[in-house]
Amino acid sequence: MILKKIPLKIWFFSFSLVFLITSLFHLPNVIAETNDSITQKYSRSNLSLEDAILTYHQTMNDLFNKSIEKMTSGSGDLNPPTNDDCPDNNVSTFCVAMRATNEYDGFLIALKSHQNYFTDETSPANQSLSTEEALNQQGQREDLRNSQIAIAQNVLSVSLATYNEIQIFYPLHLEYSKLIKQLEKYRDGLSKVRREVEKYPKTFQNVSTTKCT
Repeated sequence: MILKKIPLKIWFFSFSLVFLITSLFHLPNVIAETNDSITQKYSRSNLSLEDAILTYHQTMNDLFNKSIEKMTSGSGDLNPPTNDDCPDNNVSTFCVAMRATNEYDGFLIALKSHQNYFTDETSPANQSLSTEEALNQQGQREDLRNSQIAIAQNVLSVSLATYNEIQIFYPLHLEYSKLIKQLEKYRDGLSKVRREVEKYPKTFQNVSTTKCT
């Protein structure tokens, strides 16, 4: 069977990640309460639908990039917290997932404020549309809003999976980097020895034998 060929470690990693993401999406006692300021940031009263979508994806991109930067610079704590509180410097997969899920929840709630409107609140007040144009525009906005719900969830899942892999393999990368540096020093040392050996003659002059007596 194909399943038997998959290493146990991969099964364990996949199961753990799925469990983490599922827990963050569905367990209220694990998810941090959605910050009202996050919802307000993407709401119809503050941004157009298109700007809310762009701002959300840029925010999520910055969140993961800054977490990776802290991880690789050594300024971030990679250990999961003992409780649900995540300090700013904690960039464990758990804490990054908490922050990302909190942002995701706020974005979804804010998208509801854009529902059933054919214009943005920030649109010019003198915009004039016929009934047919208004209904058509509202339909396009609903399609965009609904598509973003699925896209946001997929992007979050993939981003967390990728981040988790980086966090797992980055320490190995550091160890390999140290090993490579040690091998380079060993290579340079051998090169120096070789240059010294080359100073000696390859054959003995004026001797009757090449054997030691």
